[in-house]
Amino acid sequence: MNILPPRARRARKRSATGSACRERRLEQFNRRVAPGTPVRFWPAGIDGPGRQGRTVSAAWLLQGHTAVVLVESWCGLLAVSHVQPEA
Repeated sequence: MNILPPRARRARKRSATGSACRERRLEQFNRRVAPGTPVRFWPAGIDGPGRQGRTVSAAWLLQGHTAVVLVESWCGLLAVSHVQPEA
């Protein structure tokens, strides 16, 4: 017998679906951008020309919700949504 109310059951289902989606996007990013890959990144929002650097790690999920990566010319984590491989 399920004791959770319907609203809580729907929220739990959405959370599990979102988690699988985040994991899939993370795997795709790591296939495209291996450690050592030249990248362009935007630390505070995607605006302007961005900065150049190289990844020094594979991406991982920070606290289970935000995919982040380390870049050599930036001290701190960068969300993978703000990092693009150089062409």
